[in-house]
Amino acid sequence: MAQLEPIQQHAKHSVSAVDVTTCFSQVQEFWTQLAWPDSAGAFIFITRLTDNLCSEAVCYAELLKRKIERNQLGQDHRTFIMQLSVALNNTEHVRAYLSSLPRELDWRAVEQAMEESCGAEGKEQVNKALNGQLYNADLDLQREAKRLITHLTDKVLQLAPSDSNI
Repeated sequence: MAQLEPIQQHAKHSVSAVDVTTCFSQVQEFWTQLAWPDSAGAFIFITRLTDNLCSEAVCYAELLKRKIERNQLGQDHRTFIMQLSVALNNTEHVRAYLSSLPRELDWRAVEQAMEESCGAEGKEQVNKALNGQLYNADLDLQREAKRLITHLTDKVLQLAPSDSNI
């Protein structure tokens, strides 16, 4: 539903990117308010939350890409370039939010609790599971950003005056 227009003159992303990260923040805040009493037991829930947030972030980036592809027809190059730029910034805005998950969901407390209950293997399990999810989502979002950059570069080159001396 995003219009892919900056929310303010100096803004770099659209309302949809703010909406997505606000929803993610509300989920994170709800988790914090729950104050799950058993940190080791919280591992299952934090793993699921992290997986869901990462999946939704990637889904959002893919939806942006599809919207861009649909909008391409019938638009002038400058408008389309602006929309590509906003979509790229939206993707980066959501990707940057995901990088805060370890702190926001207090992964460290879960690591410590798992280490206390299961030893070093428990801590390693937390690290592998959570960091793996975040790493894979980051790779997926970077891939989507690179696609947008390639598309953006192609459109900018089409606008550039041709130089017959090259």
